[in-house]
Amino acid sequence: MAKISTSIVSLVRRCRQSAAICLLASSLGGSPHETVAQGLTIDRWLITGVDSVPSTNPLGESMQWGFPDRNLTVGPGLWTLVREDGRSRFDFSDYIGPGKAALAHVYLKAPTDLTVHMFVKTESCASVAVWLNGQLVPEPMVSRDVRLAGGWNTFLAVLSVNENCVPSLAVDVSTLRGPANEDEEGLSPSRVRVQASRPPGVRPNFPQAIVTITTPTITGLEWGAGHDDLSASFRYSLSTWGGSGISASTVGRAPTSFKKTEQEDTRGTKDELAPPSDPDGQRARMVRQLLGPPTPLSHAPMGASAKVSIAGESYIIEADELTPAEPREVDGMITFRKLRDAALRENGVVAEIKWAGGDRKVTGRVSAASVLRALHGGLDVSGLTDRGDGFAVGAFRVPDALAGFTIHAVDGDWLVNGRSVPGGALCDPCKRGERFELGFRSSSDAKPQVHIINRGWPDVTERTEESAIEWLRVLEGDNRKYRERVGD
Repeated sequence: MAKISTSIVSLVRRCRQSAAICLLASSLGGSPHETVAQGLTIDRWLITGVDSVPSTNPLGESMQWGFPDRNLTVGPGLWTLVREDGRSRFDFSDYIGPGKAALAHVYLKAPTDLTVHMFVKTESCASVAVWLNGQLVPEPMVSRDVRLAGGWNTFLAVLSVNENCVPSLAVDVSTLRGPANEDEEGLSPSRVRVQASRPPGVRPNFPQAIVTITTPTITGLEWGAGHDDLSASFRYSLSTWGGSGISASTVGRAPTSFKKTEQEDTRGTKDELAPPSDPDGQRARMVRQLLGPPTPLSHAPMGASAKVSIAGESYIIEADELTPAEPREVDGMITFRKLRDAALRENGVVAEIKWAGGDRKVTGRVSAASVLRALHGGLDVSGLTDRGDGFAVGAFRVPDALAGFTIHAVDGDWLVNGRSVPGGALCDPCKRGERFELGFRSSSDAKPQVHIINRGWPDVTERTEESAIEWLRVLEGDNRKYRERVGD
């Protein structure tokens, strides 16, 4: 369990993320079984089906998994090549049914160890489990950073469904989301190669031992009684990468024989796509000899400490019992002013990470667009105390971020200085530094929440990050320039 010491509340949790897989697809020519990514496009898979949903890696545990190839039986079944040039989603209805599972496998080749952002998506009636280089990526899963090893990586998705479900699968690998590391500058998923058929001489592969960290994401904004500024809750995660307690001597065994069984040999001897036969494993041994001995791989760190500074506000985490590929989440809170600074500065987020045998320092910034979305979303009202007549009350000050806006109540009955506000407007416009007492009562379990009236507010999701930074820069003082931009 991680031990955290910060000047503000910060909690450590295990990853709790919901299932998803998203795949950008386009064909860029070249080999019919290979494509070079431009954002990363995966438009081909090796697919097989199994009669029951596996609880462990169906290709084998530890370092002894098999490597699928087209028209070969490896592990649980015969693998078939499917490709959808230029399409982003694969229909699995022909490969799966209730109580059964479909396995989808692809190889990813990175020029060096590289952190990328992966998003996996499927229907709500289906579930998915993912193994990257034989290591389980915890399910359920949302978009997150993962670490590719230099060379060939294996990616396996196991899809299962409920009744009356037509499942599909999509996987999107995009640019690095976490703070940038110096050795990754200039690298992007466009340098990653996607291939369905088994590469010659492929071996079990892992990144070198490292601990990665994600950029803090905003999970909510809070307007608290007795506070001069809004408070932002955020979350980031640590992940450890490397071998899973294995020795280098087990890495680099000969690839699975290229032998093709009689049951699989249904395409004729003249089929150019059929893999060569290797009944005695001679070709596999030759490939291993040509490749030479494997590079010794280091174990994934089991523990790490990190100092994360967000606009100068420091948070310390001591994390032990880390599991490879499984993120350890950390929650915290910070003032909105600091959050804004962390989005405007190029080095608004600085993380120093140490583990046995290594350390690294990474820098980044909070997404300006996410700060604006949070500001124009629901604001939780906190710090109210029950006064005995059904109302909870508290003394509030209009913070700088809300100056000049109209603040509207969401649900329930509200009082401003003891008077009801039937129209729902708590202040119109709110004056910077204005103080008043707010009262809230609700007949349901609704929590007190307010929001800015968004007159003319543009959809931030359609804006570039650079544009969002310019908008955030003018959110200062009485916010006049900002409000003029949004047409308020």
